[in-house]
Amino acid sequence: EKGFELKTTGISLEMVHDEMIDEKPDAKTGIQINIAQKDTCLLLIESQSYLKDHVIAPLTLSKTEFYPNDAIEFEYLGVKYKLFAVGKKEISKDDPNQILVTDYTLSISFTKEGKNYTNVLLRQPRFDSKIATVQFAGDIDGDGILDLVLDAATYYNDINSTLYLSKIAKGTQGVTIAGGFTAGVD
Repeated sequence: EKGFELKTTGISLEMVHDEMIDEKPDAKTGIQINIAQKDTCLLLIESQSYLKDHVIAPLTLSKTEFYPNDAIEFEYLGVKYKLFAVGKKEISKDDPNQILVTDYTLSISFTKEGKNYTNVLLRQPRFDSKIATVQFAGDIDGDGILDLVLDAATYYNDINSTLYLSKIAKGTQGVTIAGGFTAGVD
């Protein structure tokens, strides 16, 4: 409600009943992560010396799903960016409501202080009923460059949230993978 912030928190783990896996009603194989703050936590990042508590100005993108040949240009904190996808896209012969995507690449490029940066964020040979989606865009690490959280899962029932940060990127890399979380739901 008040916006977004990066803030240090404590966590505790609790064993809980997992409805998907636990066959016995008293079984507790699931792990629930509880945070010390009462605020909603969207992402947990392990403490790093380069991460400091601060308010994050989120970026609302005009497009969050990127199929081949999709591209958007935008400005964030005075820097102009381009986010674009290439690959092959066709309608499934078995299901006309399903789009098949193969040979996929999602990239970002920008120029800051006269230096050009281009990154391949994601390469995927195939997407099955899902496509790469930007879950969050904003300056998470506080260096004035856009950071991203992408869902790169290839199947509709899976999650593959990947955190891309700029502060740890090297050379002409604008951002690099800092961590991620993958889960499949049956």
